[in-house]
Amino acid sequence: MKQVLEVTTSAKTIADDDLGKVISARAETTITLPAAGAGKVVTIRVGGAPVTAGGAKGATNPVGVKVTGSVTGLGASGTLSLNKAKAVVGDEITLVSGAATWYPVNVKGAWAVA
Repeated sequence: MKQVLEVTTSAKTIADDDLGKVISARAETTITLPAAGAGKVVTIRVGGAPVTAGGAKGATNPVGVKVTGSVTGLGASGTLSLNKAKAVVGDEITLVSGAATWYPVNVKGAWAVA
């Protein structure tokens, strides 16, 4: 299966045609998951934002990401988030949906569910 990268710089609601994509957040953003349904998969990555003038060529600054929807895992149930202070460009999480909730798998970074 071919994996597609989609860059977002604003709030994003995942639609069924976004499933299977890697969503790269390049700005502080909120991503809303669709209703749970067995077999749905989406990956969310911290893409960062361009550095200010004088920064290293090609470098990026990490951004924070909030994911709303029913997520169960990482010791809690609720909203998934990655605080900018703890973020590193390249942090990512893959979410797989069961019948009633989303479950985090392949977690890289300090993501938390609260």
